[in-house]
Amino acid sequence: MNKYLHSLVAGLALCIAAGSNLSAAPLEITVSSIPSLPLENLVRNGGFEEGMKNWTISGQPEKAEEQGWKVEISKDAYQGDAALHILAEKKAAGKTPGVWQTPGIFTAPSVAGKSYILSCMVKAGNGVTNVGGIYCGAGSSMSLYSSDWKQSVRLHARTSSTNNKWVRVISKPVEAKDWCKNVQLSAGLAYTAGEVWIDDIRVTEAYANLAINIKGDVRQVIVEDETGSILLDSGPLAESTTKYSKEVKAEAAHTYTIKALDKDGAITKKNVVVD
Repeated sequence: MNKYLHSLVAGLALCIAAGSNLSAAPLEITVSSIPSLPLENLVRNGGFEEGMKNWTISGQPEKAEEQGWKVEISKDAYQGDAALHILAEKKAAGKTPGVWQTPGIFTAPSVAGKSYILSCMVKAGNGVTNVGGIYCGAGSSMSLYSSDWKQSVRLHARTSSTNNKWVRVISKPVEAKDWCKNVQLSAGLAYTAGEVWIDDIRVTEAYANLAINIKGDVRQVIVEDETGSILLDSGPLAESTTKYSKEVKAEAAHTYTIKALDKDGAITKKNVVVD
C-alpha cells in the first residue's frame, strides 16, 4: 500500500470512529462556590508590591546590623515585582527577624465560628531549618488572641530549606472563637539563620462549598486535589444518568480537578482553584 493510500485509509478510520460518537452529548461541567471564588485575602499588601506598606519590621531595626540580620524588599519575587527578603547570620538565629501587621477584620464579631487558613510562597536557602517544629523556620504565622491576650489560636505556614526554589507552604485550618478580638500576622525567619524570600501571603476562609453540576451521559465523577487525594468519587452511575449534581466541601489554598467519564469512556476535566 503506498503512503497516499495508507493515509487515506487511516483518515477514513478516524472519521468512522468520530462518527460513532456523534450521538453522544458532550459533558458540560459547571461549578459555583459559596463563598464565591476567588476568596477574599484578608492580608493587606501580602505580595509586598507596595513595599513595606501595612507592615512593621520586627525587633529593633536600628540594631539590625549589630545583631546580624537584614529585612528588606527584593525584586526576586515569586510573581509581581517584589517580595520580602530576610538575611540572618548565626548570631541572629534567636532574633526572629521579619515583619508583622494587624488585619483589623478579625476584631469583628462576624469571624466567630469561621475557619481560616494561611499560606505563602517561600524560597529558603540551605541554612534554614525548622527543627523546633511548626513555630520555627521560614514563612508566616498568625495568632488570634482574646481581648486580654491570654488565650490564642494559631496558624503556622513555615518550612525549612526549599533548596532555593519557590514552594507554597500552607497552614492547617483554624476556627476563630467568639473570644478572638486581637490578631497579629508575621512573616520572616523564626529561630533559625539563613536567607529567605517570602511572597504572596494569604489568609482566607478555610473552606468553600463547591456545587458541581454535570450535563450529559455521565457514568462516573471524581474530584481530586493536586496531590491526587480524592475528595469525591461517585462510583459507577446508572446508564440513564444525564444530569449529576453534588456539593462538596473543599479546603482553600488547593487546586481541584473534576474528572467526568462519559458513556464512551471519554474523560472531561475541569480545574477549580479554591483560593
